[in-house]
Amino acid sequence: MPGFKGGCLCGSVRYECSAEPMMAAHCHCVDCRKSSGIGHCTHIVVPKEAFSVSGTVTFYDRPADSGNMVRRGFCPTCGSAVYSTNGGMPDIVLTGPHGVVQAAC
Repeated sequence: MPGFKGGCLCGSVRYECSAEPMMAAHCHCVDCRKSSGIGHCTHIVVPKEAFSVSGTVTFYDRPADSGNMVRRGFCPTCGSAVYSTNGGMPDIVLTGPHGVVQAAC
């Protein structure tokens, strides 16, 4: 079965994706550079309908340069970034190394 699992550093937030990634990409916008602490943020793009989350997630919403609202989801306990969404792309979820990815399901 395709897919992967991941979550935050402390284990309070877990996610699972039942589909293969649609793509992986680096974003170099100012917000991604600030949120990652380096020159880019790596995203694994997955279909929203194949993505599920357990645990409490705290969100920080901020408009992107495009004007679309970006929601960044964090664990309220350890502060790990877990996933994000973009209002301009409602059918996808962005996750990746910022939400510790584990081996395939």
